[in-house]
Amino acid sequence: MLKGIFIFGSFIILCLSVIYYLVFITERFFYDKPFVSKEDSDKHFISDNKNFFLLNSEGALQKEGWLSTPLVNLNYQNIKPSTSYFPPLNFMRYKKWNAISFSSDNYIGLVAGFDLGYGTGILFHIANIKNPEERPFSLQEFYLKVLSPIEINDQCVNNCSLIKYRKKSSSSSFEELDLFINNGVIDFKMSYIGKDIKVAMNLKLSHEVTPIVTLNPISKDSTLFYYNEKYYCLKPMKQSLVEINSKQIPIGSFYFGHDSGRGVWPLKSGWFWLTANGITTDGKLFGFNSGNGFINPKAKFTEDSFFIDGKMFKISYIKSETNKPKGELRDYTFNNDNSQTEAKNENRCNIQFTAKIINKNIVDLNLPLLDYSFEVIYGVFSGYCIDENKNKYVIKEAYGIGETKNSIW
Repeated sequence: MLKGIFIFGSFIILCLSVIYYLVFITERFFYDKPFVSKEDSDKHFISDNKNFFLLNSEGALQKEGWLSTPLVNLNYQNIKPSTSYFPPLNFMRYKKWNAISFSSDNYIGLVAGFDLGYGTGILFHIANIKNPEERPFSLQEFYLKVLSPIEINDQCVNNCSLIKYRKKSSSSSFEELDLFINNGVIDFKMSYIGKDIKVAMNLKLSHEVTPIVTLNPISKDSTLFYYNEKYYCLKPMKQSLVEINSKQIPIGSFYFGHDSGRGVWPLKSGWFWLTANGITTDGKLFGFNSGNGFINPKAKFTEDSFFIDGKMFKISYIKSETNKPKGELRDYTFNNDNSQTEAKNENRCNIQFTAKIINKNIVDLNLPLLDYSFEVIYGVFSGYCIDENKNKYVIKEAYGIGETKNSIW
């Protein structure tokens, strides 16, 4: 009896391993393509001011490009990647997440709930930007789907929870995590009580801002895709509250962003994302977003953009450079302030991000068929952006987070 169970179990493991290997070998070339660094924004702006479904009957993106309002109906039931050897894997490929990023005079961080198809989790990291000697804190909690205490709602538009968390285990240090949206206002509540840090947030954030919304194909037939909405310059209302280590932090010193993403992507994937919130020298709310990854050369557009008082300005071409490799403190420069863009009256930026802290608490695992690395850096922005009307916005105080992620999942 035991011998039969062992043989059957070994057979199942062998079959799953073969499927995993085939999918990995077949799809890894999607990730190895070069990232897009230049685009023609006019050709990729989706100008239709009407709601449309994300996917067609073949599971491919209906439209590809970027827009400034979330007009997309997420009909994820149409998902069926053409590259999959194993159709039941399709819904396990569907990833969804919601995140709140924050920065203040001292603290920078992010709280996210995510669903990877086969499991869910919570990501939380925070650092004191003014005191690098205070060790940054990071945590990832992961749960198998059948045991998950967290739900990410992918159809939520109004009067509903984007993230709903119900504590099921006394071993979890999260006491609460809920993200609710109603009539243009986000209610965000989180409570983490650990031995290293205690953080509680009870926020009401105005969501009446212009986002950057992107619909990126990853595969040639667009059945692998990345859909994302990013909101910056979210204003906390008076009743909002933030406490760190039982000390109440003035809410007026905080700036917030909201990231809501969905996607179906190759087994091996990765990204670089830089996000920042702050103020300009003339007191305007400032946000900056730059990201690459999940991109097939077919796309030819990016999510690079800046935000002033909640209005989004798309950057059509931006050159990014860094002076040191991953794993070290380094600078990033973002520049498209040249005669070509100036002649076209395009939005442009000349910005430097200087990393002050690197979070070394996050796992870095690199094996032949099991790759997982996630690095977070925290730093400060300097420089300026200019809009198409030649208004110049000089950064006075803005802090940001850089995420570098690679994984096989």
